[in-house]
Amino acid sequence: MEICPYCRKGYLQSGVCGCCGKEVGDGNRPLPSGTLLNDRYLVDHPLGSGGFGITYQAWDQRQNCWAAVKELFPLNTAVRPPGGRELYILRDQPDQARYFEYALNNFIKETRTMEALRDYPEVLRLFGTFEQFGTAYYAMEYLEGVELKTLLLRYGPIPWTRLAGPVRDVTEALKVLHSLNLLHRDISPDNIILTKSGRAKLIDFGSVRNFDTSNHFTTIIKGAFSPQELFLENGNQGPWTDVYLLCATVYYLLCGKLPKHVSTRLSTMFLNHSDPLESLAALAPSVPAHVAHAVEKGLAIQIPDRYQSVAELASELFPSDSSGDGQGAGYGRIKQELPPPSRRKSPQLYFRTGRLAGKRYPIQQNMYVSLGRERGNTVQFPEDTLGVSRFHCLFYQSQTGEVYVWDQNSTYGTMLDGKRIQPQQWFTVSPGQTLRIGNGNEEIQYIT
Repeated sequence: MEICPYCRKGYLQSGVCGCCGKEVGDGNRPLPSGTLLNDRYLVDHPLGSGGFGITYQAWDQRQNCWAAVKELFPLNTAVRPPGGRELYILRDQPDQARYFEYALNNFIKETRTMEALRDYPEVLRLFGTFEQFGTAYYAMEYLEGVELKTLLLRYGPIPWTRLAGPVRDVTEALKVLHSLNLLHRDISPDNIILTKSGRAKLIDFGSVRNFDTSNHFTTIIKGAFSPQELFLENGNQGPWTDVYLLCATVYYLLCGKLPKHVSTRLSTMFLNHSDPLESLAALAPSVPAHVAHAVEKGLAIQIPDRYQSVAELASELFPSDSSGDGQGAGYGRIKQELPPPSRRKSPQLYFRTGRLAGKRYPIQQNMYVSLGRERGNTVQFPEDTLGVSRFHCLFYQSQTGEVYVWDQNSTYGTMLDGKRIQPQQWFTVSPGQTLRIGNGNEEIQYIT
């Protein structure tokens, strides 16, 4: 069986990877490993793909470092034969060639935007652009890190003490964009990379537009993250548009639940005269009140009810910045936002039966304890543990000492006092309560 060119772990079955789930059809295959681009970049493997292109990790033979190379490859418009390198434009319909030209123009605009931002550390550095194999490419710095969306799906909601730093970095990047009269228009958890240094970078500038000179805006639809003006062909787009996108992203990362789609909110308000947007404070009780308020205001449907600039939003999210210290919490910068250490003993998870019988794991305040078979979990079960999913469940202790459990859509569920809890919702765990995961042999007790 053919191994997946993306994750290089799973095997393709009918063109779909059994591990990462990516589709690799005959017409949209990535470049083979070892392909030399622009006599400089040696392709190692694809990092990901979207509707307009594929991004590769490649070795820069001139600078002796890794680079990321993005290839223009619009779906349903061009094909690459199996084992080939050349890209061929589909011409069975008259508008496909025109669409490729449209995509190429947007691709060029994206590189010009990155070129204009090359001196700003909050934005990916562009190395160069070139044409080859019937399409266009650009090379940029390679970030060793992980998308915030991946962290959420792997470990569950991210506490504000860890998310504050990355959010601050994104607001700084947006301030730069907006100062140049540019809108990002595609802010989402999969377009924010958390690097190994603990800093976050905003990526994917394919939807950037100039809001000062443009008299016609195309629509960009990214589901629950988009405000209503992005669904209108000539909607009133401005810095407030990016404010909504960022707040929708923060809302999702903090509670693990997407905000209600703006169309659902509008229709419900028309019928019931009430906004169905669920309170962030109720979904994530550990989130500071001023953060929950700022995020919900940024998600206001009507433009005048939102913050009109990212600077206004940032001043509400980070009120301590008025001191001018410019410091924030984040991965690698967490200590400044953590509460003073508690003198009382941390609660523990005691494994009464099963593969980890007798072991104890502490639950620290504002920290997650993840259980599962996959490497990277706080508590990793042996790979052959029956009934335990790769990412099974999470435990979390709030600042006030409450302990919660969250099932990550596990196959066999998480049982609390004999009842299976609803997946992807927080449930309070009291001292002495017993939990069972997997096939029931793994029994855990919460003790203080």
